Amino acid sequence: GLVPWRERPEHFRKNCIARIPPIEPVEAPE
Repeated sequence: GLVPWRERPEHFRKNCIARIPPIEPVEAPE
């Protein structure tokens, strides 16, 4: 889970936001 953010900058942004407020922890297994 340290490479996907580099290949998907958009996903990283959503992951960062979804990490704090766990609204839909579907694509955030970490």
